[in-house]
Amino acid sequence: MKLNSKIKLTIYKNEKIIIENYHELKDISDEVIIVDIYRITGSFLKIKKMDNYMIEILGTMSAINII
Repeated sequence: MKLNSKIKLTIYKNEKIIIENYHELKDISDEVIIVDIYRITGSFLKIKKMDNYMIEILGTMSAINII
């Protein structure tokens, strides 16, 4: 279990998102990425960097929904 359970989502324009303190990557495709409670939709979505602490997502984002 992670020490700090607060998820932090940082958006850079509509081209880059960094999610810190995530728990689970649930789904990934070119158009949808689901991480914990966030559903990110767009086009050409790719995970650039990923470790146990953070995920960096690149692409053209159209929406971020909490599910």
